[in-house]
Amino acid sequence: MSLSSRLSLMTALIIVLVLGAGGLIVCKSARDSVAASQKREVETMAFVLTTAEAQAASLAAAQADTLAHDPEVARLLAAQDRTGLLAHTLDGFKRLKAEAGVNVMQFHTADIKSFLRVWDPENFGQDLSKARPMLLTVNHDRRPQKGLEMGLSGLSLRAAAPVLQGDSLVGTLEVGVDLKSLLDLAKTTTGADYGLFLDASLVKDGGGATLKRDAATNGDLFDALAADGRVGLSREATFGTARVGDDTLSLFGMPLVDYSGRMIGTIVVAANANDDADRVAQLAIIFATVALVGGLAAHALIMITARAMLIRPIDDLAGKVQALARGEQLGAPTSTAREYLAVYGAIRDASGGESDETNGQGGA
Repeated sequence: MSLSSRLSLMTALIIVLVLGAGGLIVCKSARDSVAASQKREVETMAFVLTTAEAQAASLAAAQADTLAHDPEVARLLAAQDRTGLLAHTLDGFKRLKAEAGVNVMQFHTADIKSFLRVWDPENFGQDLSKARPMLLTVNHDRRPQKGLEMGLSGLSLRAAAPVLQGDSLVGTLEVGVDLKSLLDLAKTTTGADYGLFLDASLVKDGGGATLKRDAATNGDLFDALAADGRVGLSREATFGTARVGDDTLSLFGMPLVDYSGRMIGTIVVAANANDDADRVAQLAIIFATVALVGGLAAHALIMITARAMLIRPIDDLAGKVQALARGEQLGAPTSTAREYLAVYGAIRDASGGESDETNGQGGA
């Protein structure tokens, strides 16, 4: 390989490495920026869900308080008139179910036994005093309470209120909102998917798994994430990314805590991040292309420059030495470069002769 090729190749390689290193730094910075943006985005999406939960809890609390202050409800519950209480509340329950996602309306006796499940009137009589801390608090403090709580029918966002006749507690009632309806509402607002997983030890048919999917806007997606180990219990909010099929997803997990402060599961938000991943990939391709083109351009430029400024003068000097060896004249210098003239002068002095240019001047 010629000297010019080596010089140009080495220079081009250095340029490629410098451009590549700069590209890697910029791409890493872009990835970090995209990750931070994705985290803020899914945190906002999670906030939309928690806001919807807060509004639903307020709705449930308002409905429970309204029913608790209905004199007819108090009279029928005190009289243990299950049929009359069902007739009095069924239409209202159906309306709330259709319009607000209410899936629980239940009345309890003063000793915290289920008296009437409006959606399932044939199912009653269970002692809930050990399973429902919210009802115990309402029964004891005679003040409304609200929050997430597991019941025999599953997890709901519930609000409970005492039912009084005068100063006497005749029972309690609760109104619960279906969490699936809240997840669907949040998805409609943000476009993200939401999955709710419960600690399997709290679920009757939890099996041997650690978590059991409860409500979700896309069951297949969250089943795939769970199977891939992307879903787990954590007391801290978590952020990450996952690849599912052809999609890149941003994932945000937050602990699911019930009314009593016990962690009972996790909520996962999954947002499509294909556009962000594509932008980072395009940026990497751009920098790779710039580095490659820059290297090729540098190679060509250095080849031309090296030949003009270095290789040709060297070849010229070599030719002059060969001419002297053949007994010919040294010839006139062909470059004004200082280094060239220094070597040329050394050759001339070593040969003890004069250049054609000098001889010509002497003859004149």
